[in-house]
Amino acid sequence: MRHIDSHPEPIENCFGCRVSGVGVQTLQIKHGKDPVQKLPVIGEEGARAGKTVGRHDEHWDGRRDATVFAPKLTIETKAREV
Repeated sequence: MRHIDSHPEPIENCFGCRVSGVGVQTLQIKHGKDPVQKLPVIGEEGARAGKTVGRHDEHWDGRRDATVFAPKLTIETKAREV
């Protein structure tokens, strides 16, 4: 079902009505090829200093997400006779 079918005239506080006029092309014109800006986070201390340890995603509508790249853990097992 299309949004316009639920109410053909725009309603003032309806999010669907507000964004129905904003297409993908408009977002690309305003914010570049990808409307989400991905900013790398560089580690400052420890073994991962100077390396990318995460990312902040800034969306076109002001939202922000954070992604953390956790280090890989390895587990070693040893068999021994008791």
